[in-house]
Amino acid sequence: MKPADFFVLCSTSITRGRKLKLFKPQCSLDVLKYSFAYRVIDIRNSLLRDIVNACSISVFRRKLEFVDFTSFV
Repeated sequence: MKPADFFVLCSTSITRGRKLKLFKPQCSLDVLKYSFAYRVIDIRNSLLRDIVNACSISVFRRKLEFVDFTSFV
């Protein structure tokens, strides 16, 4: 499976100045609502632009270590 099967970039221009936000579809099924792919969209969209636009995976991981995720638990 490819990431495109789970995630779609937001196509609207109203993304608060960020181009790489993920689109979160409306869902009525609990199966989709509690899936991993659906739950991580808010977390990923809340990351700072500096983290999302990291030049490599290692830089991304290093910056991610300093993010406080307690509001999503």
